[in-house]
Amino acid sequence: MMWLLALVLVVAPHPDDEVTLYPVIEQAEAVEVAVLTDGAGSSKCPAVGCSEVREAASRGALAEINDEAVLRMYGEPDGGLTVERAEFLLYNVCDGCELWAAAADYGHPDHTALRTAVSRLGGRLYDGALRDSSRDRDIVSRWFGWLGPWQGRWHHLGLG
Repeated sequence: MMWLLALVLVVAPHPDDEVTLYPVIEQAEAVEVAVLTDGAGSSKCPAVGCSEVREAASRGALAEINDEAVLRMYGEPDGGLTVERAEFLLYNVCDGCELWAAAADYGHPDHTALRTAVSRLGGRLYDGALRDSSRDRDIVSRWFGWLGPWQGRWHHLGLG
């Protein structure tokens, strides 16, 4: 399946959630990825420098998928994202672009807030229909495998 997208904004609650939309990121002519929180609340992170490690992993993975993708880190506290804050951060960023939320719905408050905000702004929510080859699994494992047992998370990521 090929997408011909002119300008795309992929928005994710944490560094690593953007992986759900790698097929979109790869095919977009111009794409920005906005990660709203620092992801530092993960229990899988190193004791020091978690947000930096997660940002570096996102940058590395995105470079493999689309080396022209622009990554913007907003640095909101992990676990504290609200609908209002997400709307505020995104409101003027995506004027006329195609807005996609990489926010699988599994009860995390940051994911829930982002899904609601993007819905209100008229964007598309990841629905589990985007799947790619084992190439994406390899990229995810290489850059984010330290976060835990990814094999059990493929369904959550929409990767198989």
